[in-house]
Amino acid sequence: MTTMCKNIVIFALISVHIQFSRSLGDCTIYNFSICWLLKDTNATPTARPNISAWLNEAELMSIGKFGKFNSLTVQTSERHSLKLQYGDLARTWTFSVSDSLHTIELQSIDSAIEETPNEFSVDAFSVFSPEQFFACEKDPLYLHQSEDFILMLGHTTRFPLKLESHSSYMLLVSWRDTHDPTPPLPQTHHHSSVSIYHRELGAYTTLSVDTTDAQYYRFSSLQGCMPYVACHELPARPSVTCLSTITDPDVPRNFQVTSWNTSQVTVSWHCPRNNKFSLFLLTMLHLNGTDHVVEETVYRHTRQPLIFTASDLPPCSRVQFGLQTVCVSGIESRTSKTVMIDGNSAHSSIQSIRQSSAGPDTYTLSWSVMDASLIAVFKVYHQGALQASTFLTTHSVVGLVPCQHYAARVEAVCGESIVMNVKTLQTHTGPRVVSDLRYQAEDSIALWSSPSSPGGAFSYSLTLEDGSPVRSGRLREPLLSLGHLPPGLPYVLEVWEECHGWESPSRVVLCFDARKAPEVDVRQTDKALLMGNGDMTADDFMRSSLAMIVPWRLPPELEDPKSPPRLQLKRIVINKISELVKDFPHPESVDALTFEDYGNGTQTKIGFVMRKASVKEARVPSSSAEMLTFIRSHSQTGITVNDDIIYWDDPDECSMLELNQCTPHSVCINTLDSYTCVCQSGYYDISPFLSPTTACREKGLFTQCSQDFITGSVAKAHLVDYLGGNVTVVLNDGQCPVSESGTLYYFRASHHPSHCGTRIVVNRTHTEFMNVLTVTLSREMVITRRDLKVVWKCIYPTSYLHNTEMNVHLEWVPSYTLVESNSSHILEVVMALYKDDSFTDNYTNAVTLYPDDFLYLEVILNAHNTFASDLLLEVVTCWATESSNPLDKTQGILLRDGCPVDRTFMWLSENGMAQMTRFSVQMFSMPAGLPFYIHCLTRVCAPDENCTTTCPAKMSSKVRRDLRQTPSTVVSAGPLLVGNISSTRSTHSKWKEVAMLVTILGGSIGFLVLTLLVVTAVKTLLNHSGRVQ
Repeated sequence: MTTMCKNIVIFALISVHIQFSRSLGDCTIYNFSICWLLKDTNATPTARPNISAWLNEAELMSIGKFGKFNSLTVQTSERHSLKLQYGDLARTWTFSVSDSLHTIELQSIDSAIEETPNEFSVDAFSVFSPEQFFACEKDPLYLHQSEDFILMLGHTTRFPLKLESHSSYMLLVSWRDTHDPTPPLPQTHHHSSVSIYHRELGAYTTLSVDTTDAQYYRFSSLQGCMPYVACHELPARPSVTCLSTITDPDVPRNFQVTSWNTSQVTVSWHCPRNNKFSLFLLTMLHLNGTDHVVEETVYRHTRQPLIFTASDLPPCSRVQFGLQTVCVSGIESRTSKTVMIDGNSAHSSIQSIRQSSAGPDTYTLSWSVMDASLIAVFKVYHQGALQASTFLTTHSVVGLVPCQHYAARVEAVCGESIVMNVKTLQTHTGPRVVSDLRYQAEDSIALWSSPSSPGGAFSYSLTLEDGSPVRSGRLREPLLSLGHLPPGLPYVLEVWEECHGWESPSRVVLCFDARKAPEVDVRQTDKALLMGNGDMTADDFMRSSLAMIVPWRLPPELEDPKSPPRLQLKRIVINKISELVKDFPHPESVDALTFEDYGNGTQTKIGFVMRKASVKEARVPSSSAEMLTFIRSHSQTGITVNDDIIYWDDPDECSMLELNQCTPHSVCINTLDSYTCVCQSGYYDISPFLSPTTACREKGLFTQCSQDFITGSVAKAHLVDYLGGNVTVVLNDGQCPVSESGTLYYFRASHHPSHCGTRIVVNRTHTEFMNVLTVTLSREMVITRRDLKVVWKCIYPTSYLHNTEMNVHLEWVPSYTLVESNSSHILEVVMALYKDDSFTDNYTNAVTLYPDDFLYLEVILNAHNTFASDLLLEVVTCWATESSNPLDKTQGILLRDGCPVDRTFMWLSENGMAQMTRFSVQMFSMPAGLPFYIHCLTRVCAPDENCTTTCPAKMSSKVRRDLRQTPSTVVSAGPLLVGNISSTRSTHSKWKEVAMLVTILGGSIGFLVLTLLVVTAVKTLLNHSGRVQ
């Protein structure tokens, strides 16, 4: 198959130099074939001459059918040999179809080549109707025309067969109707005849013949890297159409590394199973520490022995190999699947990394490597920060919070700093140890003082002293009701905390007798771990206990007792119980509410105690029996009392999709008669701006851009938590008032330029409206650690302002930036200046440093629990100015396009590989000697995007465009002052060297030369000042 373009010419070259030429028309797909017809005549078989034809030394007469036109495709850009034996007549042709020259070349020692059919051919073609296909229907060259045999070379633009797919054992061939190249075959059932032939020892052997009424056929059980001919015939059609192709080769066998050392790797392999191949393609992949390919080299291996050696490898190289078998037939080639093996990369790869243990404030990592001799050191990172460099294959991280998830990373380092392999792991800490477990006989309850860790729960097991089980379960609160236990029996209670599948390092065991007041006998499996100064007293629990069962369980979002949704549920349940007993003769109040899984996790047991509402009687417990009698006598729909337990038959509305209409980032809470929606922790309800339905946004940040006004909000609690105290908010420098609700600061501004001080920028294509909220600590706070600006932007096309659109924006703000996108998510970029390379204490106010000091800066992208939690951060450019304005004209460049400009600039972490980057630079001064500020332009990268820069950077214009379109921002730190210990230390280190040089030379060669050198020094200072600018 080939494509011919306009004014393409066919040449036929013979021994007497006869030349044919014709135009094949516009660019079209052409398929070239050899066609032949062996006709049935009235001649007797003995009178018929012996007729045979060979294409490339393979006999053609075994293909197709007697009495029909048969055709076989020929490949382009390959020279073919065609021979004919017609009785005593023997002829030979060589021909080729050239893709590059768009020609057909035909050579023969015989000149009997004709362009027009004779009377025998015309009579033979009469069986074709105008719409029927024939493989040589276009511009045929007639090689032989007689009454009983016709042989020709031609082409067609409507070849019906197509090779859909192929493998080493299968060919899938489809066909279409030939009167129109585009529509599929009409859905009428034609029983097509299909056959496949295998070329071997100069002949085509029939492998299979079949019929089908489908438009495709799968030929299977074939051999790899072998030539085949697939034929198709429709009934009542005068032709048989065949195409030639090859199958894919089998994969090479026993591909393996036979030897390796630090500078070379040798691999070997065996031939495919059927030993059919043309050559092998060997690909060597050079890997970095994250197993990404940084370089790829391909080698063609054509002869024995099947061995390859990669030599002169750089130190600390990591390589892998891929091997394919290649089968070539003319210009047609097939490749096998790739067999991959590790060269030497497996020897330096970190394997079997796991978390081997967890404690309340620690976790331990363990890993292994195949060959530790290649590794100089292992670096362990916790939450992106380097924790330790160790020669061991285990490490413990300490000083953490119980029941929390963390991200750990281990790097295997070769030589000075070459990272050979990196492995990451999600880790977690374990639960605390329960302490101060005690039994309170007056109230028939057991309690302890250890609060549940976030995401944790308490499990308990109650047995008789002889080990007979009584009950067990899980609790969210440190209180267990033990009412209605049979008296006179000794009991054993075990309590432990669990989270993430981990249990406390030890269980606390309490022995008690239900008949008596407490005789504390606390036993613990590991007494060294029993610690705590319980803050619960017996007087706090001088009350009666009751239990209520509801037919639903708490969702995971409600398991944390301190989360806002859980506190909201607690308020709802207390109000419902209070309403249930409001007509009780003595006023009662609900206290000590607990939640416990019940009924194999399908129900929840709510434990509570009632106490006298009167202050004087507050310590007098109410009678649980009296309370249960009252509830039973005042029976309400869905509420029953059985075995001294209250059952509230409340349907689980939260599990019903047709009822639960809670929006994303909200939690559904059953309210014992209906349900309500409460925002998750860290999210705030902004529904007053949208609709009565709860709408939760992280940090309460919300922007609505309509045709007539702009509305924005941010959560009060987020601002207070972030800045560490009460805050003062000012919108647009005080030109517009800021409204507030119980949870939000918000504003509503029109698009009129004079309203609220909204900044308006108009360019050729868009109009931008920007409102800035400046947030500072209230005046009673003396020390200010952070400042914050919240920016709301609405960008409208100038051509039609009614079409609202939100865009990510760049905003110059000091030290902290909120990048708000799509009205729902936030990326936070923070830069801080630290005192030393431990990055533990950062400067919070203006600071004076000296020329010999170093600045340690950290830039962080805070994107956890947002859509951008897997994004990466790259610091692109850093510079210094003598004002807080990053656009100040006087700028000292420290980093440009990801590459250091200042010779003292040093990366302390990998830039663009995580959400945190650290670097250092030596202290310097600016030309005017004023306090200066450092600013850094950052960009945010997708996980599959290359966020690193190879220096020296040569960034194309396309890369620069992408940088401007990537979510990015500028963060700043300062002011910094240069200390004036002496004139020498008050200048830049290079200036100090120049001044010292002036002094030494002046004392050596006299006043005249000294004067000349002073002038030279002044010029040097001026030139240096110009470079800084």
